[in-house]
Amino acid sequence: MLHKSSKKIASLCGDQKLKPVLENLKHVRKSVNRKSKRFNSRTGKVQPVSERSKRLKRRLNSWPFRRLQSLLDYKFRLSGLVPAYVNPHNTSKVCSRCGGEIGSLKECPRCGLDRDVNACINLLRRAKDEGIPGYPDSSAMHPVRPGCSSISDEVNPAEGSGEVSGFKDLEPETA
Repeated sequence: MLHKSSKKIASLCGDQKLKPVLENLKHVRKSVNRKSKRFNSRTGKVQPVSERSKRLKRRLNSWPFRRLQSLLDYKFRLSGLVPAYVNPHNTSKVCSRCGGEIGSLKECPRCGLDRDVNACINLLRRAKDEGIPGYPDSSAMHPVRPGCSSISDEVNPAEGSGEVSGFKDLEPETA
């Protein structure tokens, strides 16, 4: 499944001549297994102790952190594209639309923007800020809801109520 999806993504980027932007996921496993020094009451010593439970570490370490990313990198380079790696720190925690704090919620509590879409927009903005060419300015980066056919159908960020204006009716008309 990872091979098929990475091939599809690489072909879409290659066909549209887009420069791919990926999160820099190096040292993710190191952060999962992080230890801090704490006092052990049984031994009476200060020693490194894991911050996460054994069960959680087992689950997190079984996840192939960079597998999809390495497949994408390989297939992008076959297509003649060189991906840019951007630091993903806090990209999903601060809303790109209203500036509110999302925290650990699934969507922004103020404007309703999905956390994953928000992270993608923030990654693109960070790529532009780092001088990676080929990305629009920040004012052009607004999420489009599924079913929209043009820019006029976009969500109005000023509304913030979650309602969408200008959607075309997606149901076929019956005569």
